[in-house]
Amino acid sequence: MADFEEAKVLKWGMGMSIENEKSEKPSKSTSAFGFDSDDPEYAGALEGPKAASEAVVVERPTIVRSSVLDGAHCSTLSSRRRLLFPSFSDSPQSRILQFRALLLYSKEEGNYDNGFQSNIVSVAKWGFIIFILLQILGSGLSIRCFVHFRPCIDIHKGMVKQIVGSTLQDSKDGGSMLITNFESDKSAAEFANMYKEDGLKGGHVIMLGADSFSRSAAIKALNSYPGGLQVGGGITSENAFSYLAEGASHVIVTSYVFNNGKMDIERLKYLVSIVGKQRLVLDLSCRKKDGKYAIVTDRWQKFSNVYLDLRTLEFLAAYADEFLVHGVDVEGKKLGIDEELVAFLGQHSPIPVTYAGGVITMDDLESIKVAGMGRVDVTVGSALDIFGGNLAYKDVVAWHKEQEALTG
Repeated sequence: MADFEEAKVLKWGMGMSIENEKSEKPSKSTSAFGFDSDDPEYAGALEGPKAASEAVVVERPTIVRSSVLDGAHCSTLSSRRRLLFPSFSDSPQSRILQFRALLLYSKEEGNYDNGFQSNIVSVAKWGFIIFILLQILGSGLSIRCFVHFRPCIDIHKGMVKQIVGSTLQDSKDGGSMLITNFESDKSAAEFANMYKEDGLKGGHVIMLGADSFSRSAAIKALNSYPGGLQVGGGITSENAFSYLAEGASHVIVTSYVFNNGKMDIERLKYLVSIVGKQRLVLDLSCRKKDGKYAIVTDRWQKFSNVYLDLRTLEFLAAYADEFLVHGVDVEGKKLGIDEELVAFLGQHSPIPVTYAGGVITMDDLESIKVAGMGRVDVTVGSALDIFGGNLAYKDVVAWHKEQEALTG
């Protein structure tokens, strides 16, 4: 049995810490994703990026945000040592093990007598049982993880617009069926500066077209907020690095990887070799097909043969820093959120994930927080008053800061 080194985990789950409990360090799995690596569909795909199941050593003090922490934004504190977080596949059982591992606070030699140690462990175990019961009963547990509001800048023909994404077409005339909810008289750079002033990071600049005007506007936005925005729309291995050089924190990719309706593993691996896993966001926007969520590409017009399930998420997590998922069936239509999709992402995504689609009110933000178990960030577009909607941008920013305050 190997002792976990001294650690104290603050404001995670119920904000508890467990002292003086030991746990066996997990052995490395032969497969990072829980399926046969000899499967020809995924052959060789585990080469290259660091496998997600490897243990991660985190120097402290630090803010930890990784697949090992189930995507949560958690604070750890220590003045002397390191905390070894074991990682597991993202099954319900393994997530419980993750939670327990994070709460372990082992005995430093000579500090405690056996009676004190036993009492602490007993209290901690009861607290853990209560936490699990509250999760099962869905009783409105207060979530202590930081849910981000991720702002957006959608650009079409050089202008900032809010468009019903499912109506976008690849046509020379721009598509006669295009439905535009809003067109702003402000430039993309002005929105970028506003997000910068409000301290909002990780926003998405999306080019809704391959025209030079949209590309120019996107670059100006990135230049205005270096490191604060991600960029997507027509990203390939040929141009990805140039957007990073212009100030993008990440590039967002869909169609380049999901090519001709299939996942192109070689393209994905090549892209990672150019920009690095830590600079890549995979857009897994999806629509319902035969009762399952199928990833859609080419401006959400084409269904791929890849479905959004646990196996897919675990596999792709080895190649991306984050996922972005639009609920295309509700996106831009102000119909309310796709709560089923949010709950699935909150339960199964091994890495940070952002959901977009259908937010209308502040209650929708809280619904995402609860359904996603505090693990799903949120983007709001057409509903915001800055984009012609009724939801006050300043209220959403205030909500974001309230979530941030939970981490201290």
